[in-house]
Amino acid sequence: MDKKTVMIGVLATGAFAMSGYTLISNAMEDISRKAYVRSLKQDQVEATNKINNLFDNYNSIDSSLTYYDAGIFMNMEKIDNTLSLLDSLSRMNKGVAEQLKELRHRQDGQAEELLEIRDDASATGGLGIITGEREEVLEAQPTAVLLEPVVVEPEPVVVEPKPVVIEPEPIAVLLEPVVVPSCPKAKSSVDFGKYLKNISFKKSVKFTVSFDIQDRVLTNVTFSEDISGKLSRAVTKYLNTAIPTDYDASNCSLPFTISV
Repeated sequence: MDKKTVMIGVLATGAFAMSGYTLISNAMEDISRKAYVRSLKQDQVEATNKINNLFDNYNSIDSSLTYYDAGIFMNMEKIDNTLSLLDSLSRMNKGVAEQLKELRHRQDGQAEELLEIRDDASATGGLGIITGEREEVLEAQPTAVLLEPVVVEPEPVVVEPKPVVIEPEPIAVLLEPVVVPSCPKAKSSVDFGKYLKNISFKKSVKFTVSFDIQDRVLTNVTFSEDISGKLSRAVTKYLNTAIPTDYDASNCSLPFTISV
């Protein structure tokens, strides 16, 4: 066998080997590409499934958010209604508070007036005080009451056997005269003008006050004219201060004249 034949055989063998290698390499590449494509398809399917799951989750979340938005909107409306109601109640409470304050002020004023009347009554026995000029009242003289003599005639006494009629002399019973106490005079040391300091007069006023004294207290105080409540209370206070009440007296009177 010559060199040429050997070389040809070697070349043919090498060519065959190279062709086989190429075929094998191509087959391997084809198998690898198919496996890669299958892998890509599987990855694509998995990615598609994940994307679909993501869309489902998104839709679920979007539905939940829509529901929550509706709930929040409804809650906001309720909150707005509640705030409006609270605002109305607040305005009503302010009005009620103002009315209560006004009522309290009125009650305080009435309480002060009642306390003043109570103090006046406790200090003067329920009578007021007067200021102004008063006319002099003449003190009445004691009046002696002389009762008629009482004649006592006893029944005749009969003494038996002979009837004897004894007629005693009439007995005259003379009672002591009863002295009716006169009405007391007002104390000159009491200035009743000070009781009129808080009273204003548009014209002159003239009236007479009648009263009784019982158990060291002035009672049955009446006025001959229709005068104001302030003036009557002032007059009553003056009487309780200026009139002595050491003994009982009835049908007493005191005239007053207030000149403007």
